[in-house]
Amino acid sequence: MNSSASINSVEESISSLSDPSVVQDALREINQLIDDLEVAAQSSKEELERELTKVREESELLLLQLHQVQEELEYYFLESLRKDHLLGQHALLQRRLMALHGRFALPSPRRQLVPWWRRLQRSWHLPLGR
Repeated sequence: MNSSASINSVEESISSLSDPSVVQDALREINQLIDDLEVAAQSSKEELERELTKVREESELLLLQLHQVQEELEYYFLESLRKDHLLGQHALLQRRLMALHGRFALPSPRRQLVPWWRRLQRSWHLPLGR
């Protein structure tokens, strides 16, 4: 039964309260409206509870995913710090090796050949190139 139509019929019935049978009919209609509203309210309540359960499950899943992403982020952040530390150690060792190399480096073969070639050019009176 349509709620607004039922309310209109109840209002019409109330206007004729002088007849006891009309009052009985009006009370039955009011009780039927109350029952219909209780059924609708219960249905709405159940639907809202299902939605709430669904939202809670999604929320829990999102929270678990957030924790997983946070742990992965923390892992990669620590890995980045370790790599930065290793790169710093590598750069320090490289500077030390370059310093040691500079102290004990032998002349390159090209440096040894250049003076010999220049002497040869001068002795043969060739034009000096590079």
